[in-house]
Amino acid sequence: MIAEQAPGSKLKPRTILLRFGLALAVLPLGWALGVALTSDSWERVVAIVGWLAQIGAILVDPLGGLLLWLVVSPFAPFVHLNLSLGAGIPDLGLDRIAAGFFCVVLLADVARRRRRLASITLVDGTVLLFAFALTLSSRMALLGTFRAIQNIFNSYLIPILVYFLAKNLVRDRQAMRRVLAALGIVAGYLVILVVHEHITGDEIFVIYGRVSSYTENLKRINSLLQNPAYIALALNMVLPFVLRAAFRSSDTVARWGYGLATLVLLGTIVSLYNRAGWLGALLVIVVSATHYPRLRRGLLLAVVVLVPLVALSWPLISNSVLVSERLTYDLSVGYRLNAMDVGLQLVSRQPLFGIGFGSFSTLVLTQELIPRASQNYWVPTTHNTYVDILVSSGLSGLVPYAATFLALAWQSWRLYRRARLDPTIDRSILLALWCVLLVFTVTCATLDVVAAPFCSMVFWLIVGAVLGSLIWPAAGWGRREGRLATP
Repeated sequence: MIAEQAPGSKLKPRTILLRFGLALAVLPLGWALGVALTSDSWERVVAIVGWLAQIGAILVDPLGGLLLWLVVSPFAPFVHLNLSLGAGIPDLGLDRIAAGFFCVVLLADVARRRRRLASITLVDGTVLLFAFALTLSSRMALLGTFRAIQNIFNSYLIPILVYFLAKNLVRDRQAMRRVLAALGIVAGYLVILVVHEHITGDEIFVIYGRVSSYTENLKRINSLLQNPAYIALALNMVLPFVLRAAFRSSDTVARWGYGLATLVLLGTIVSLYNRAGWLGALLVIVVSATHYPRLRRGLLLAVVVLVPLVALSWPLISNSVLVSERLTYDLSVGYRLNAMDVGLQLVSRQPLFGIGFGSFSTLVLTQELIPRASQNYWVPTTHNTYVDILVSSGLSGLVPYAATFLALAWQSWRLYRRARLDPTIDRSILLALWCVLLVFTVTCATLDVVAAPFCSMVFWLIVGAVLGSLIWPAAGWGRREGRLATP
């Protein structure tokens, strides 16, 4: 490099010619790219350039490539990173390209003995059993086996792949800090989009046909993730780590900064008017308070102060928009109970293997099992992930799905107990993982996670990253593998 040349030294003519040739080679490439971007197929060009950038990031820094993928993924349909290839041909998009290339790179590294994979755990086994059972349910899918497999891959298999990647790429606390930084970026742009939509009323990155209001006085935020419940779930999964940083930071400025970020996240979640989101935030705060004395004291003080105030001003509060138009709104609760009953009726026909992936909506419409909510476009869903999986794949799918969360709780609890003897295990990050697990499992009872693959990606990234950051150092991978296993 020029900066490495000794003072007064001259470059060799051969070096000068080489650099000049490289500079000239860039010009026709730039010209060709400019022409392609101004042609009728510019969308394909943008997609290909984006895919190449993602592939390059994976090759240069696998963990950086994984985090870049997660951060950009929800924008992909709106910035031309997904391409429709026509009827009968699987579409190509950022998620599929990144997932496929990651598999190739990881398997190649293992085959060349450049990387050692994490040992298989009970969580891995239950996840794989669930994926297998759900894939089998595609055989009976009324929408067609091929299409069902594509949907299963997008909604369930890609997030599971993210878990395995994170578990094998996040091997120390420094890598975990990079994951937390990426989660901060995700939370940041979600907050900005929510605030922007509230202030301006403009919906950014929204698919046509979304309902834009709950009631006359309450706006329904859809920006980017298409549903306020999905936005609230994503923010609630970041909230435990912000609380952890706020109460563990030794720097006063950083502590106040994270405290302000916590208030911003809570305010944003409240402004989404999603009751499952409110419940999730409350669960995070209560569970976190068991570990942080200052939060516990603050929470107790808030209860002592707020309970009398709420009691005195209850007539005013009960007539407020939040209570009268949202908190006490029971139509959606009635629908969910009805959908659950219909789902149990359907799965009773095939209790072991279900009626086929994605078949609930088709059967409900054709057999008129649920009254139509609209004369126009309307697709009935279970609004309950557990019921949806039970209907799709029967007990063969639901049992390993539920067992996965139980296995995760058990494995993290064993790590928590081992922390007394192993200083490499951080109990606070395990507490944050429990909060995420609690929020995800509770919220899944109120929505169809099949329609929120990004939320599943965030969840499984956190699970894989936390487990990887604790398991690898505890196993002493650096001492045994040295440079060979460095991610």
